Amino acid sequence: MIGRLPAIVSLSLTDVLAAMQEWIDPVLDRSALEAYVSSVDWSNAERADPAVRLVLGEVEWLTHAAAEGEIGEAELARRLHSVLAGQAFSR
Repeated sequence: MIGRLPAIVSLSLTDVLAAMQEWIDPVLDRSALEAYVSSVDWSNAERADPAVRLVLGEVEWLTHAAAEGEIGEAELARRLHSVLAGQAFSR
């Protein structure tokens, strides 16, 4: 999906979680995750699945916090796993 600016309204929670899983396990690939999140076109976000907005917003905040040095890589990975687990549990 990277490179073609996926519209947030076209993303499913399954797609977002699968992409996250790919870049979190077995080793965190923060740059790929950041590229994915930053490539999403947030136009018409109010029409997007609320769960997709929530997850992408959380991931964007966490990757930004890590880039700014507010949290370390281990904490970033822990929190991202928590986001994944929370969404898997709520499905």
